[in-house]
Amino acid sequence: MGKFSGGEGEEWGFKAALNYSFLLLKYRGRSKSEITHRLTKQKVSPQIIEKVLNYLQECGLIDDRSFTFSFIREKIKRGFGIKRIVFDLKKLGVEEELINEGIEKVKKEVDYKGRLRELIVQRRKRYGNKEGVEKRVMRYLLSRGFGYEEILEVWNEV
Repeated sequence: MGKFSGGEGEEWGFKAALNYSFLLLKYRGRSKSEITHRLTKQKVSPQIIEKVLNYLQECGLIDDRSFTFSFIREKIKRGFGIKRIVFDLKKLGVEEELINEGIEKVKKEVDYKGRLRELIVQRRKRYGNKEGVEKRVMRYLLSRGFGYEEILEVWNEV
């Protein structure tokens, strides 16, 4: 029995589905696809899901464009590369066109290469003069979603 549903086998109503969506949005912004997926998982009918999504969009609580922009900004600040960000957004159901638009916009606002430079300097300090520093730092940055070429470009500047 779900927390918001009326009981075992009972259909979710609009209010219960909306309250569940509010609960999800309380923790962080979500994409339209994410809300749809979570409601579908709770066995909410497609008609009610559509009503909930329309309501949330009218209220400005879900907007894939602004969600994408803020998601990209946050991930860059936390030290992730574009490849990882694109992967995560696709996993959340954001359209590729919107992802590309978001990356172009945010790259103009945020110093992406500067953040990569900071990470390189940080990691070099952490490992000190140990053997294989270059490989360790490179492996770390690749695992964070930075491209090999962009790492080398910034590496040579540092």
